[in-house]
Amino acid sequence: MPNDESLRPFEYYTIFTRRVMSALDQWFDMLSGSVGLSNSELKVLAFLHAKPSNDTAQWTATQLGISKALVSKVVEQLCTKGYLVQVQDRDDRRCYHLIVQDAAKPLLAGINEQFIQSWEIISRGISDEEFKQYLNVMSKIIRNIAEGFGFDMPGISIDTDDKQ
Repeated sequence: MPNDESLRPFEYYTIFTRRVMSALDQWFDMLSGSVGLSNSELKVLAFLHAKPSNDTAQWTATQLGISKALVSKVVEQLCTKGYLVQVQDRDDRRCYHLIVQDAAKPLLAGINEQFIQSWEIISRGISDEEFKQYLNVMSKIIRNIAEGFGFDMPGISIDTDDKQ
């Protein structure tokens, strides 16, 4: 049985990760409410806007860590609001591409501005170098978990200028 000291890094990591995620979820709730979208709608729309080449429900679900069923529900809501359209893939009729519509552009511009202002608050006192170090450490932890326990974690990578 591990002693209390050997569990300390796990405890710190777990508590820290949960607190960061909880704070970010609260921030997304605040942001989404200010633009009249649900938290999930905001995340899906912002992701598709930021990564237009990765435009399928499956890819979006994988990258955001939410179920494909939830993404499908959210996509339907965003299509109803006129912010997205689904276009069937020419080669795979089961696959649909999610295209952000011009109607969403003013909303996305406002969201982007709020992201920039919020990032200034979130990153206060953190240098670019410190943030890169954080990303490198998190990337290594993710890679170690995936490789060490044989988990399939497709598309998980954090790009920084530093070689890992």
